Amino acid sequence: MITEIVLALEPELAPDAVAEAVASIAKTKSRRRTLAQALTCDPELLTSGRPQGPVSVQNLIRALQAIGAKRVVLPRCARCGKQHKLLSLDGDQRICAYCRMKQAAEEDPCVICGRTAHIASRDHLGRARCVHHPDTGDQNPVDVVCDHVASVEPGLPREEVAATVRDVCQLLAHQRQLAWALENNPRLLTGEGAHGPHKLILLIEALLARGARNIVLPRCPFCGTDRKLRHVLDGQRTCRACYEKFRVLTCSRCGQDRPIASRTVDGQPLCHPCTRADPVNHEPCTKCGRTALIVRREGDRLLCGRCFRAPVAVCSVCGRTRPCYFAGGEAPRCETCANRLRPPQTCSRCQNVRQVKYRLPDGSPLCGGCGTIRVPCHLCGKTKPLKGRGPDGEGICRTCYDKHPIARRNCVQCGVLERLYHHGLCNSCALDRQLAGLLGGPDGSIRPDLEPVLRCLHRGDPLSLLIWLRSPVPRRLLTALATEKGPVTHELLDGLQHPVKAVRHLRAALAADGVLPARDEQLGCFVWILRGLSYFPSGDASRGGSAAVAG
Repeated sequence: MITEIVLALEPELAPDAVAEAVASIAKTKSRRRTLAQALTCDPELLTSGRPQGPVSVQNLIRALQAIGAKRVVLPRCARCGKQHKLLSLDGDQRICAYCRMKQAAEEDPCVICGRTAHIASRDHLGRARCVHHPDTGDQNPVDVVCDHVASVEPGLPREEVAATVRDVCQLLAHQRQLAWALENNPRLLTGEGAHGPHKLILLIEALLARGARNIVLPRCPFCGTDRKLRHVLDGQRTCRACYEKFRVLTCSRCGQDRPIASRTVDGQPLCHPCTRADPVNHEPCTKCGRTALIVRREGDRLLCGRCFRAPVAVCSVCGRTRPCYFAGGEAPRCETCANRLRPPQTCSRCQNVRQVKYRLPDGSPLCGGCGTIRVPCHLCGKTKPLKGRGPDGEGICRTCYDKHPIARRNCVQCGVLERLYHHGLCNSCALDRQLAGLLGGPDGSIRPDLEPVLRCLHRGDPLSLLIWLRSPVPRRLLTALATEKGPVTHELLDGLQHPVKAVRHLRAALAADGVLPARDEQLGCFVWILRGLSYFPSGDASRGGSAAVAG
């Protein structure tokens, strides 16, 4: 949308260059959305020079001028009329930083001389100071911080502490703020750091990395956990979970009181489920082609929840090689073990002890059944669990979704239009991929002796065979065939140590297709039992005797 508006004003520019300029100045989706809304409402912001609209408008104009745009005009400050960077607002008009400083000085003059110009800083009480009367104090703020650190951690060299302070607080104003905070409360270094500024926590983390032992990294004052305190709530630094927990508002879409994840274009709050379900936040997956919520970005690759797979590692609980959470950490865990380690709780609605899948805004647990969102279906009107959404975001139940044309998509491999099985593939292409993975060797190639088996399996119904392959027994059977040598015969199938039902099913399919010669299965089963009896003494009534009775 932004590129089309720009090309309507600057038709001589290349569309790719304009798109690259837009991506360079609006890197996040929210900024692009804000810029698109502003230019849609008033396209003359690019050519009128009026100091209105978001900051991204003037950034876009500078980027367009750099690639040769002639008709766009930079806005001028609403006060001084100069083409500076307009980062501040005066009502609905944008002004430059110098005019903003003058405006702030007029509203809050210097506490010492009363001047209304050149307000450069504030003292430890928050009062304005001009450049002629700065609140420098009697000591260097870095020395003040070093003195407080030395009183708690005398083993650290003073020069090393001073270098750490300068690395964390590069501005003099931040150094003063840190020194004032320690002067007011020296216990900030020993556990009460949640009451201090953000730079203090960064300093504590840096000192701990340099070997400090007596300095204590503060815990979250609300939940008591060792998490990064990057947010402020009620004057205290808090973790993200507690910050979102206490920022509960009424969602503008579902009407429930929940923590807010984002906002609409007009500033209305949206909860996490509604943000994920909003079609505006969906993008085409580069693997399956489905337009969905992107959960993983790997350079130019965008992966949806169906296509993304966690990194493979050895699970620290079960010891099996599986896709694991925390694969790069010391204790990776597969999804099964992670769910098993999560203790079940009593559901706040049905009162059954089950695994927690959802939570209410007050933290009450909900099981999967009670937490499933049920909405009126747009087509049948019945209140059912949500299966999908229509072109305009309307909710559709499972029954109506299976019949809706939106459920049919083009396969990314063969292009056929039908209900896709997974990863953007139709049933036939998905079957090709699964059989190639099961019957293929270490290099992925299928040996010539298995080509008749592959052709036989392809002649059946792809969806029925895919459902059969969901069970681990058929998958292990086909993998065992891939490791054997020679052609597939009745004797080879008889020697496989797999459940008889799966082998019988595969044998019947191969015999019906002519890959194996027909034989009397009752006689073959009797011969197999006799072969089993020959491994045991005549007086043993254990395994052989039970097999004979079963025969």
